[in-house]
Amino acid sequence: MSAGRLPGGIRRGLLGVALVLAVLTAACGDDGEVATTTTTTVAVTTSTAAPIPVATCPGQRSERSDDWTLYRLEAEYMFLHPADWTVAAPAIIPAGDAFHADTLAEAGVGPEAEVSVLTVAGPSPSGVPGVHLVTLTGVTSPLEVLYARQEAHVVSTSSTDLREVLDAGVSGCLGDEPALGLVLLYDYSVVHVWSAVRAGTLYVFLLVAEDQTQVEVLDEVLRSWAW
Repeated sequence: MSAGRLPGGIRRGLLGVALVLAVLTAACGDDGEVATTTTTTVAVTTSTAAPIPVATCPGQRSERSDDWTLYRLEAEYMFLHPADWTVAAPAIIPAGDAFHADTLAEAGVGPEAEVSVLTVAGPSPSGVPGVHLVTLTGVTSPLEVLYARQEAHVVSTSSTDLREVLDAGVSGCLGDEPALGLVLLYDYSVVHVWSAVRAGTLYVFLLVAEDQTQVEVLDEVLRSWAW
């Protein structure tokens, strides 16, 4: 994987419609075209109603430290990943692809500003399974508000490759910080989109899988997160 460049299907999503489409993919080649001509369109609705319950997070620890690799970003955060996964050079995308307009305005960032996407993924050319992280500094709203905006942004900017919103407003943790999640079913993958806030920075963390076994691996990556 070349510096600053993602596999075709992931790159197409990041640069084309929304951050979450970074995860489209096993059937995508380097040209970014999906190798099928049939899609299924579904009615997609976002969650509404009562306030979302936010988890209490005492901190989680993975049991895989014996055979997994530690990724650490200086003193900011760390997580474990399978030893055969690769940390790609950060990809640069427009902030408007990744975040809701109201969140960008709150942070004083324009939609054309550049944000960096961290990708850590398995050896498959498609980049699946894998994790993708993008952050935005300067937010002031509570997590529930930021998550609701992010959910609306992801769903409204997705294409017919999105088959169904499987779950929304899921309560979880990113280390000892509460997180709220969205689960999406695409033609070739399942995507978990988690949002968390720490010290005025919004973290949007995508877990991309093709089957339940990969989902379990990605859940373990999430459990290993520490600040």
